[in-house]
Amino acid sequence: MVKVQNYCCPVKLSFGKHADRIKKELLLEENMCAVTCSGTIGKVMIVPKHWQGWTLNQHVMRIIPRNKSMAGYIYAWLSTDYALPLIVRHTYGAVVDEIDDKQLAEVSIPLLQDEAIQQRINDLVLQANELRYQAYLKEQEAIKKMESIL
Repeated sequence: MVKVQNYCCPVKLSFGKHADRIKKELLLEENMCAVTCSGTIGKVMIVPKHWQGWTLNQHVMRIIPRNKSMAGYIYAWLSTDYALPLIVRHTYGAVVDEIDDKQLAEVSIPLLQDEAIQQRINDLVLQANELRYQAYLKEQEAIKKMESIL
């Protein structure tokens, strides 16, 4: 159903030497889920369109849904109070709490018997994510207007 990626990388990557790795492993795609895995564990975010092509550091794992019809539902489930204990249950580390991709991959995502409700949840999350992007565009437009006035 999903693919979990956890890639540790240096702070600076040369595009000349690491372009393939950046493209295949590090770039964000719209509707991916990002889950913090170091320090504060289990904060979940769905990637908005304006983050497309950005990267996150090694303290955030990416969950790549098999298709768009599950992306919003996966985010909705992982954001619940029920999923958090499943995400953090294998925490390790003496000073800084950590989880890894194998542990995150063990978090069950319950599928609903009523597929219509599950799809409705998915669609509402994706709609909210699209509205977040539209708000970002309007904010950028407002910033440009303010800069032109000042």
